[in-house]
Amino acid sequence: MQSDCPTLHVLQVTHAAYPTIAGGVDRVITDLLHVRQEGLRSRLLRVSGWHLCRVEHEIIGGADIHSLVLPLPPPQRWRVHTWLHFLLHASRALVRLLRLLRRHDIDIVHLHSLQHYHLYFTIARLLGGPPYVVTLHRGEVRAYPTRNRWTRTSWRWVLQYAAAVTAVSASLAASARAAFPFLAQVEAIANGIVLPIGALPDIATLRAQLSLPAHYVVMAGRLQAYKGHDVGIRAWAALVARHPALDLVVVGDGELREAYRYLTRALGLQDRVHFTGQLDSATTLAVIGASFALMMPSRDEGFGLVVLEAGALGVPVIVSDLPVFHEFVEAGVTALIVAIDDAAALAQAVTALCENAGLRAALVENFSARMAARFDFRRTAAGYAACYRRVLACEQGAATAGTAR
Repeated sequence: MQSDCPTLHVLQVTHAAYPTIAGGVDRVITDLLHVRQEGLRSRLLRVSGWHLCRVEHEIIGGADIHSLVLPLPPPQRWRVHTWLHFLLHASRALVRLLRLLRRHDIDIVHLHSLQHYHLYFTIARLLGGPPYVVTLHRGEVRAYPTRNRWTRTSWRWVLQYAAAVTAVSASLAASARAAFPFLAQVEAIANGIVLPIGALPDIATLRAQLSLPAHYVVMAGRLQAYKGHDVGIRAWAALVARHPALDLVVVGDGELREAYRYLTRALGLQDRVHFTGQLDSATTLAVIGASFALMMPSRDEGFGLVVLEAGALGVPVIVSDLPVFHEFVEAGVTALIVAIDDAAALAQAVTALCENAGLRAALVENFSARMAARFDFRRTAAGYAACYRRVLACEQGAATAGTAR
């Protein structure tokens, strides 16, 4: 965008515990919040629990953070007086939201994923509030067909009244168009990362604190079935004898933590597979940066931001054969790609990196060269800025046409 473009005041919305970064969605929101280009000025609305009776404001890391309760409807089994109580609190919350939007001259609201509380922004829009954009990150697209009628209806309302709907990859955009056929368009705006990656914690200190092995491959992400950590653990059972000095480190936490620990013990890998639990973003990056390679044997992904982070850190990556990965890595050139759910192929890929230093160096060099050209977050921010401005241009055009009539 040109420097003379008017400043856009954007409200990013999340219910996560900012500034904690627990996944790719949190990373994208955080980077948008701190972007200083394209004429964007973002602040964050953190949707909080019932303990707040007013809007709270604080500054964290130079960013404006607002907290507000947006209460959800009670279960239908609750009594009438409970519903009346909810309606009273919901009305007050809506008034507070509208005041917040007006007070800070918010031009556009950016909602991430799909949540029930997003209906407040639909209602605010119908009452003359600013337009909103919805970005789909993965889970909501996959989950939509299995959700109950109330959830599907509320998500449909949110999407139908959105001024624009985007997805974090082209493959996810295609899936969204299939899942939500009532949408006229879903625009793909690819994720990126802030380059260069800044200073990270000292790895020697982390080795002592986390009991990290000297030589390891890493898997990083929520311990959920779609991430495929079990495939990586099974691959390690085929690697321990051939590569006795190479261990596996699993970074992250989630619902399958105990199941994966049990699998590790069942395969006799308790001394070769190490679970760090959830780490903060900087520590995770430091652990990845010190690794021999990153494995991401996912069964499904909306994007897979950690692959870009590994590439920026000069770490070779092995990914599963998902369409989304083909959008930013090339098999044998910038990464190794293996079949989904194929532990043997994953083990062979690790062996190839161990036995072919030239291959490993080439993958790192090629991916690093591609990072700055295609995946700098400035490109992502420019994509969202263009989307915001198109939305506002349409708004202004519609207002002008209405005045003329």
